[in-house]
Amino acid sequence: MARQQKSVRLLHPSPFISPRELAERWQCARSSVDRIATRASLRRICLSEGRNSMVRYLREEVESYEMRCLSEQGRAVQRAHPALEDLAKTLRDLLRRFCRREKGV
Repeated sequence: MARQQKSVRLLHPSPFISPRELAERWQCARSSVDRIATRASLRRICLSEGRNSMVRYLREEVESYEMRCLSEQGRAVQRAHPALEDLAKTLRDLLRRFCRREKGV
């Protein structure tokens, strides 16, 4: 029975995600999840009242935030290492020359 419920959850994931799940997903502490979520302006959804209320985040918002972070990291790497692009171009040119020499052109 539990196996069937788990497979159903994988097919139809909840629209919500818990802070504990995010801590596992992001490989960080639970307190870091709260800090990251606040800085990213992720909406906290409290499913009960009181100090120990259940908190959830919208899965769609979390995935959107993750995609933004990934694209920003890619741009940062490109800006930080323009020399790598020059190096790659130089290596491609050298490889072309070597291939031409091997062919006897």
